Amino acid sequence: MAFTFRKGISADHIKQLIKYSNDKNDISIFKYTSDQTRFANQKSFDQWFKQGRTIYTASEGKNLIGIIWFGSKPIPVDNYSHDTTFAIRIYPKARGKGVSFSFMDYAFKNYQPKNVWLECSADNTPAVKLYTKFSFHQVTSPDKNNKIIMVLDNKNGH
Repeated sequence: MAFTFRKGISADHIKQLIKYSNDKNDISIFKYTSDQTRFANQKSFDQWFKQGRTIYTASEGKNLIGIIWFGSKPIPVDNYSHDTTFAIRIYPKARGKGVSFSFMDYAFKNYQPKNVWLECSADNTPAVKLYTKFSFHQVTSPDKNNKIIMVLDNKNGH
């Protein structure tokens, strides 16, 4: 079955997102994200969404397999004016199937953000490789929580 990308998120996909974010068997979600808090339940999702997020979903049939969001937030690094945050999650059924890059490409072409930055765990090797392949580059050393900040400059067509 083919993957479908779209802007927005349905009520059914929100329920799946909450379920995936609280799946204690998904070590990657618990190790590398704060999604178990951010998407603990419908109320926490609603509070998060009210902060001005633009969401994209990846699905296979009726099943949510990934989510991307953009938000407006200044980068916490001096000498950079990046003000759009970015995050992606790919859930277990779709990991390792090559969906991440094409999903990011779709979202970036549709949303057309400028001056994007992200934060990720320095030891999340698959994520760092994906972001680097997409032309993000690291601008900080790992902090006390082992997080790095990467930026995407708009010179590369994304």
